[in-house]
Amino acid sequence: MAIAPRPVVQQDLKRLIERARLVASDAELAPGDRFSAAIVNLPPSVQAPSAVITAGVAWSVLSEPDGAALVPGGTFLAPRGLTAGQVELLFRPEVVERLAPPAAPLRRLVRATLTLTAADLDGPVSVSREFELEVQVLPLRIPSLLALFRHRSFAFRRAGDPQDGAALVIAPANSPFSGLDGAMTALTALRGQVERLTGFARFATLATGLRELTGALAEHPGDHVAFRRTDEIANLNHITLVDRAFLANDIEAEDEFSSLILLGPAARRVRCFVRRNLDPAAGRLDVTVGDENVVLIRTLHTQQPRAVPAGAATVVVTPPGDRTFGDELSSLQLLPPSLLSTLTGRATLDVDSPLAGRDTAEISVVLAFSDDHRTYTVDSFPPIQGETATLTLADEATGTFDPGTGAATLDVRLRLATLLGSLEVTFELTTGAPLDPDSAAITLVGESRLEGSTLNPADDPLAGKAASVVIEGELDPIP
Repeated sequence: MAIAPRPVVQQDLKRLIERARLVASDAELAPGDRFSAAIVNLPPSVQAPSAVITAGVAWSVLSEPDGAALVPGGTFLAPRGLTAGQVELLFRPEVVERLAPPAAPLRRLVRATLTLTAADLDGPVSVSREFELEVQVLPLRIPSLLALFRHRSFAFRRAGDPQDGAALVIAPANSPFSGLDGAMTALTALRGQVERLTGFARFATLATGLRELTGALAEHPGDHVAFRRTDEIANLNHITLVDRAFLANDIEAEDEFSSLILLGPAARRVRCFVRRNLDPAAGRLDVTVGDENVVLIRTLHTQQPRAVPAGAATVVVTPPGDRTFGDELSSLQLLPPSLLSTLTGRATLDVDSPLAGRDTAEISVVLAFSDDHRTYTVDSFPPIQGETATLTLADEATGTFDPGTGAATLDVRLRLATLLGSLEVTFELTTGAPLDPDSAAITLVGESRLEGSTLNPADDPLAGKAASVVIEGELDPIP
């Protein structure tokens, strides 16, 4: 075939490229749904009057509305590659808590660049055309649920144990679930979606956790599973796990749990207490969900429970002696996601006579910040052991923070256990040195007076004595 001049070749290329069309599947995708698209009306090689023309297609994905190019493997997968006439895409959805109203979908722009190439007397000639289609990816809605099980490894029956298992499922007070049936329906649907997303590494642990959770709950008969919608339970003895009618004593939830699974968005937390009324003195275990969206603890029968993923369980107060957290829990709190920041450093307490002197101890205090980072609560305050006193938190502690200036306040009531008795003191701490955005260093200072011991508050010689505290440390991460 004779080679045509360049204007003729270009005319043929433009005519052919105008015939091409982009066809695609549904552009609104539920989590785990695959998006497919193709360039049609154009074979890969065409015999035109002027030349042999070849076609090439390059696919790309951009985020909207900023137009940033996305890299396959992180935010989307392309099992068939990005250089064929057809493409198949799986998008990683945003993970949100299952609450009303649902979050807005992610917006992705799928772009196909079609290039037709032929040769004329002077060499190759190319013409390109872009096709674009916006895709909306609905969020993966994770319910917050805590499931506690009577037996280890979430089992209903254990070899050598004649006792049947039981479970307690707890949803937050603002959860859309009013009962176990609704929760199970949502978990089953969620499991199906997540199974299709396991190509993304972050969803592999969640898929395993959902299989364990749904399987364990399905194994327990309905009359061996209790459901509550609440943010805290001050006394688990008020909840009946198994109603035995007149045959024997009912099984209450207190001192019965050996394993647990926590499901929820990142930073969803539960505090587990050995004592009733959320008293941490005899033991407190905190469990925090990370990016995996699930935490599994197969046995609580240890003073340091191991969680999957590692690091999700924190022992704030170790049970005394040989006691563990297994068959010991009496109260708990289910807390919403927050930015958790740890203040690590040292605290120096000065007290007038007869406890005259200075006590300095290392501290590691966890602060839970609000969404705007302007207020916070003390989420974790392990006992601080000094030379003359042991300091514990006597009441809820709250503070304020100014992200612009780094200034902070903290209202805290401390209990001092000394040889002369148990004293309490209230500090209104302010910033001795504001938060340094480079080093993350911050200093809080305050002065107050002791309120007397529990031995004889009226005549206590310590009552009214001056006390001051200086807390110096680093805040990580910076709110």
